[in-house]
Amino acid sequence: MNGIPFAVGITLSCFTDVPAVEVYGKLTLGLVWGVLQCALFVATAWLYEMRSTRSADRLEQTLTADVTR
Repeated sequence: MNGIPFAVGITLSCFTDVPAVEVYGKLTLGLVWGVLQCALFVATAWLYEMRSTRSADRLEQTLTADVTR
């Protein structure tokens, strides 16, 4: 799954004319790709945090369930 963004990033860095293509006004393809990469990073970090918190909470609950207070 990480191969596609990697391949697109390599392609955009090798051919300087491709990232300079204007998409809308002064918005270029390279800028759009950079924003998409940042959004993907934030979404991936958020999903990882949510999943790791859920799995850690279950483990913590089972470990502390037998402890008398």
